[in-house]
Amino acid sequence: MITLDRCWRLFDARDQVLGRLAARAASLLLGKHKPYAMAHVNPLPGDGVIIINARHVGLTGKKLDQKVYRHHTGYPGGLKAEIARSLLARQPERVMELAIKRMLPPGPRRRQIIRELLRIYPDENHPFPPEQVVPMGIVWRRIGELGRADATNQKRFQEQIEHEWDRMVFLASPARVRDILEAEYSGSGGAGDDPHPDGPPIENQRSVFT
Repeated sequence: MITLDRCWRLFDARDQVLGRLAARAASLLLGKHKPYAMAHVNPLPGDGVIIINARHVGLTGKKLDQKVYRHHTGYPGGLKAEIARSLLARQPERVMELAIKRMLPPGPRRRQIIRELLRIYPDENHPFPPEQVVPMGIVWRRIGELGRADATNQKRFQEQIEHEWDRMVFLASPARVRDILEAEYSGSGGAGDDPHPDGPPIENQRSVFT
């Protein structure tokens, strides 16, 4: 039963802040949004996470040129270092994977979560059928000009959280998520009952039930 309620959450990383997107993905992978998620009962209680457009993720400030990724080959003098800009251009999936991996508890369970529940793609193409995924909204803040996080759409983001995120976390399947959200939005009636009279919660945001 616990395994059957798993669904795949789809995030578009274009212009998203790397750390904030990784934090939200890590929370979903660990099943923090499920009250019955217990690691000693089910080591993989969370939902699957699909991230597309990984090559277009953003880093704030000067992190593109100042953040350094290091690893050691195990041989003498084998310390390798690479700045974020170079790694993002060469292997964008690795940048996102490392950000999410370092937000998960270390150990065999972390490796299992990354292997079985996380899928990262550099572009928009992914092999999952539309009926199998739940498109998620943007994470709070986008990358604006000069690498600065744009905080101008806070009100719309809060509305999106109320109408998408909180209603998804306890639901069992992508189909049920789409049905409930579709009924909620289609039953809003006239303009007076519209919860977003100024437009959708996030401009140019893909619908969560189509």
